[in-house]
Amino acid sequence: MKRIFIILSAIIILGYCFDSCKKDKYANVSSQNMDFQYFPLKKGDSIIYKVDSIKYNVVTNLIDTYQYFVLQYIQDTFTDGSGRLAYRLNRLWKREPLDSWTQAGVWQEQLVGSSAQTVEENIRYERLVFPIANGISWNGNAYNNIDTNQWYNYNYVNAFKPWSGAYKSYDSTVTIMQINTDSTSPNNFNYVYRLYGYEVYAANVGLVYKIFTYANHSSTQITGYGEIMTIQYCSYHK
Repeated sequence: MKRIFIILSAIIILGYCFDSCKKDKYANVSSQNMDFQYFPLKKGDSIIYKVDSIKYNVVTNLIDTYQYFVLQYIQDTFTDGSGRLAYRLNRLWKREPLDSWTQAGVWQEQLVGSSAQTVEENIRYERLVFPIANGISWNGNAYNNIDTNQWYNYNYVNAFKPWSGAYKSYDSTVTIMQINTDSTSPNNFNYVYRLYGYEVYAANVGLVYKIFTYANHSSTQITGYGEIMTIQYCSYHK
């Protein structure tokens, strides 16, 4: 029987337009205070995202697609357990545009030192570091244990460049490449994983696009599955 090895792929082309006239890769570093505009925090601000997901199962040969909408808004501020200012991010969701919003949970956002951090389902991520410049890299999972294989490597590309999404274009954005790897499982070398993901942040808006692609396949069996998930901005209100 012919084995199916590759179960899912996504071809996403990013224009890695680095400033070749700069000899120093950090020469384009902007003011740190100005960079905070890519992670704006203001009580009452809200944003709606459209989420699309495609899942594929090799065994059943079925493709499952679904979409939903997420509304999140900064509900209030509070002091976290370390005595730092934090912002409570209330989240709601619905399946169709005309459906009513349903509570989805509460996340947390805050600026901690020279970084922007989120707490999602009790997991802390370091989303951005300041100042922003092409080539700067960091461990976005430094405060959690989800990357035990050390596959993630957050790094800035296309800093301060225009970007166009499905619903809106932006004059100044920064893209954070988070993961781009083909790796074998540390527990079973017959399994190969493909992981790819990045986020785009726009000035005075915040996160406007996110994609994560995951797939695995076996070199010895007809088995495997994968998923492509995209999250993109629909509307923003101050």
